[in-house]
Amino acid sequence: MSLLSIRKMGRGFVAIAAYFQLVLLGILCQSIHSAHRQPSDSVEGPFLAVALQEDVAKENSNQNLLEVLATFHDGQWREVGGKVLFYHQSEKGIRQGDVLVVHQKPPPVPAPQNPDEFDYRKYLEKKGIDFQQFSKSGFQVVTSTEQKDWFADLRHSLIELVRNKVHHSRAQQVALALLLGQKDFLDRDTKAAFSEAGVMHILAVSGLHVGILVAVLLFLVKPLRLKGKAKNYYHLGIVGCIWVFAALTGFSPSVARASVMFSLITLGQMKGRKPPVFNILAFSAMLMILLDPDVIFEVGFQLSYLAVAGIVLIQPLIVRWWLPPNKVSEYVWQLLAVSLAAQLVTFPLTLYYFHSFPTWFLIGNLIAIPLTFCVMNLGIPLLIFGWIPWVGDLLGVGVSLLLQLELWCLELLRNLPFGQVTGIGIQPVLMIVVWFFLLIWAAWDYVSKRILIYSGAIVFVIFVVVDLYRVRQSVRPELIVYQGQQGFAIDYWDGSGLKSWNAGIQPDEWSYKVEPHRIRRAWGTNAEALMSFSGSDQVVVFPEVGIVLDGDQLRFWNRVKVNISLWEEDSWGKSEFGRSISTDVTSKILF
Repeated sequence: MSLLSIRKMGRGFVAIAAYFQLVLLGILCQSIHSAHRQPSDSVEGPFLAVALQEDVAKENSNQNLLEVLATFHDGQWREVGGKVLFYHQSEKGIRQGDVLVVHQKPPPVPAPQNPDEFDYRKYLEKKGIDFQQFSKSGFQVVTSTEQKDWFADLRHSLIELVRNKVHHSRAQQVALALLLGQKDFLDRDTKAAFSEAGVMHILAVSGLHVGILVAVLLFLVKPLRLKGKAKNYYHLGIVGCIWVFAALTGFSPSVARASVMFSLITLGQMKGRKPPVFNILAFSAMLMILLDPDVIFEVGFQLSYLAVAGIVLIQPLIVRWWLPPNKVSEYVWQLLAVSLAAQLVTFPLTLYYFHSFPTWFLIGNLIAIPLTFCVMNLGIPLLIFGWIPWVGDLLGVGVSLLLQLELWCLELLRNLPFGQVTGIGIQPVLMIVVWFFLLIWAAWDYVSKRILIYSGAIVFVIFVVVDLYRVRQSVRPELIVYQGQQGFAIDYWDGSGLKSWNAGIQPDEWSYKVEPHRIRRAWGTNAEALMSFSGSDQVVVFPEVGIVLDGDQLRFWNRVKVNISLWEEDSWGKSEFGRSISTDVTSKILF
């Protein structure tokens, strides 16, 4: 092995060690943050609170976020803390800064009822929200104080500007999401159109949007040919505009990452330098983790950084597969390579969280990205010059027509056969294996091939051993009792197939109360009907399992005792042996 190769390997291992330290820093910061997080005070009755934001319109109500100031208990007011995610149907609405009295005690956010059900309580807890409450009109605004929030006022003005200039309803929703990060206005069908076409990432303000903003700002002064201090001052102004845009769009992980990256690139141009992309990526991640350690658990943060890392590492390798003969085919091939690289790196995490995969994502990105680029090139000038009568109207019409065309194309793509594969999952160990082999591919030209082959073989053997253990464990028969809002359901896994019996879980509940556990256990989402015979006095017999449903009790008539575990908020409790269980409690029975 040559000295040059050894030096390259040394630099590679140092880089890997540095990024591994970054991951450890994130875990350490989050652990410290969790250890010092103070539990919310108990709100024991009616409470006094201040609104932290403007109302956000939902399907059947308005949503606001309240910070509790005091609670009324035992005949007196007592200062407490905490935040309430508040839904109401008042026509007057709640403005940011309003102080109000809510007449009912806020209930805590309920824990998940079933294994692998989305833990909404933990999700809100990481955002500092302790309660969730719906009140039709059971509150009274005590004082209405207009808080001077320059960003909130500017955001509100720009939202009204877009609404006035973009008249098509669905195009208006998408314009607000693309230009101002306001995804709360998107209806279910619009979200589904983007999701099932594999272009949901376009609705998240990210590097594409920030990059277009910078390009537009540079284009505006290109004829002036700025030099020296004037050019540097203008670059500083661009950095300021980047962060104003980030503040207006809500500082999501993707826009914060993109803002840091483009800020450093712009500042580097002032000194004629181009910082390495991975250094910028690592610095932006470190900054976000230090400011908010819980951000490492946000799906948007994870997907955003994985996608950029994939584009940087994998896209150049994909581009080598074909040499386009002309400029048009080169542009299309580059776009496809970027989409494929991002999808290769992010699909394991997408399967893990969402259990679905968009089949036509390449075609979707090929259509949506150029159209979105055109929309942004008209939309950003609309935000800047929209107040000018004829200019704003013309730009608004252009944005509306382009977005209508994009939505029409996505709906067409959405209705193609096999548009989205659903009900699929992935084991964490397989995620790691996929990423490891992608890293081997990226490092193939820079690290000893013998080391890479041996490393890949070791990881593959470990994966096979772990998967064989998992398969062996899944052979054991198992019965799960799930809970719904108005009933329960039974899943019976006999070691090779799944059978089910439903007693009241509604179809709209099934996808998030039952299917997540089936997918994680690799049982599949489709089940045969569990054989049952109805007797008198609400008695149902399940001969395949050897159990009898008698009222709200499941009794095991052909076994002395079975291993029973009860679901306790977010995990299985200690297993015990018994002869019967209540159908009012989520439980697991091992035979």
